[in-house]
Amino acid sequence: CVRLAPWHGPAATRLGRAYERAGDEARALAWMERALELEDPAGVSHAEHGRFLARRGRHREAIASLRRALECAPGVAQW
Repeated sequence: CVRLAPWHGPAATRLGRAYERAGDEARALAWMERALELEDPAGVSHAEHGRFLARRGRHREAIASLRRALECAPGVAQW
């Protein structure tokens, strides 16, 4: 996905989640942070980044990302 659409934030987020599941936290975080720089009007990348940080106990950073997700899509209850 990322090779075909390098500007697509959700594709980079999915790659980050795949690295997380594989146990490679450094690459996972790098891809999730890259996703924040890319096109994602729905806030999915911010929400996933926030969840990733929360799972690692980085709560203040997680809250900031989750708040940004809410700003992007205030009506989405899953954030």
